[in-house]
Amino acid sequence: MVLAHAGSEMHNQQAIYLAEKFDNVYLEPSWVEVIGVGNMLKRLGSTKVLFSSDNLYQIPVELAKYHSVISNPADLDNVLYKNLVAIYNLKI
Repeated sequence: MVLAHAGSEMHNQQAIYLAEKFDNVYLEPSWVEVIGVGNMLKRLGSTKVLFSSDNLYQIPVELAKYHSVISNPADLDNVLYKNLVAIYNLKI
């Protein structure tokens, strides 16, 4: 299950709790602020967070957010594409 907007700012802590508790819950934090994404990554690691954007014009902002909070290239790869490949068993 992918929680869109990771509960947004209002329900972000509840979304993180669910992702911690259940192996099959993942968070998609588009529109969550940088601090929220940083907290999410600290608590969950990079394998439970998924990159996305609401629209084409928001992609640069979302990418900048992840680049500002993730310094490890392997973690960045997880968030940007490897998690989705694994979750949906994609052949790329």
